[in-house]
Amino acid sequence: MSAIRTRLAFGSAASSARRMAVPLVVSACVVFATAEVGSSRETIPALLIERGGHLYAIAVDGSRRVRLTDVAGSSPAVFPDGSIVAFARRGGGISTMRLDGSDRRIVTRGPDNRPAWTSDGKALSFVRDKTNRFGAACGSIFTVAASGAGVRRITDSSPTGHSHNDPAVSPDGRRIAFSDWNACEGGTSSPRLRVVDVHGRPTRELTRLRHNGYYPNPEHSSPAWSPDGKRIAYRWNSDLAIANRDRSGERRIVRGGRALIYEPPTWSPDGRWIAFTRYARSNSVIVVHPDGTGLRRIGRASTDYSLVGWLPSLPK
Repeated sequence: MSAIRTRLAFGSAASSARRMAVPLVVSACVVFATAEVGSSRETIPALLIERGGHLYAIAVDGSRRVRLTDVAGSSPAVFPDGSIVAFARRGGGISTMRLDGSDRRIVTRGPDNRPAWTSDGKALSFVRDKTNRFGAACGSIFTVAASGAGVRRITDSSPTGHSHNDPAVSPDGRRIAFSDWNACEGGTSSPRLRVVDVHGRPTRELTRLRHNGYYPNPEHSSPAWSPDGKRIAYRWNSDLAIANRDRSGERRIVRGGRALIYEPPTWSPDGRWIAFTRYARSNSVIVVHPDGTGLRRIGRASTDYSLVGWLPSLPK
């Protein structure tokens, strides 16, 4: 029964996993290196991940990894040019810092998490939790300038008792896709995908996506826009799926089986690859083409991962 959620288990398991000192194993799989014009040097894009409270960059050809800094929080998201990371501080609120851990700045204060950058890097969307009378955390989506000015509500989960999570801002900055859970947390809560404009009004994107409802429909959650804004990748139960923003062409491109995919994937800047995490006995960072070909694992460990985003090149 897919709607019997394991989110509460994830919370405790993830916390325990983060305390485990297990080395990261990098698997050499697929070559992404591109030679610079007029130079013998190569530029190798990298995936930025969080593991055990630390930021790592993994070359996407699987050749090397670099430990960068302590993130001192959770749910990190990288600035579009790869220079700055936003994250949820322990104890609440959103902060930003450079990849080396310097220039830490407080953006918001309060029960805020899951920051997501706009494509121009000028603003962040995030989830602000509010505890209901049963003690469960209900998330609503807000936006704020990167400077911390102008916090503004986008959605309000209070009237429905739902929870809104995993905000993903469209490349043009005009829409926000998110996971809409039909209960605040845990238990038998079940998600569907929704898209609203910057004023919180529902849009027509994905409104006719087949079976995009609550249980007993398959779980649709954890969205990620393609760089051109024409497609959305998301979790379909334990699978990785993709659909056009006009609701057509839904396709499950990776079958998860017993290995659960539960956090948002991330697209490479050129739209040729999608990275995602798979949780099983050995947790993995995996890349795949949007058509489902070229599936490759580039990292694995027995602790949990969190995808942060793509970097133009592996930091030295």
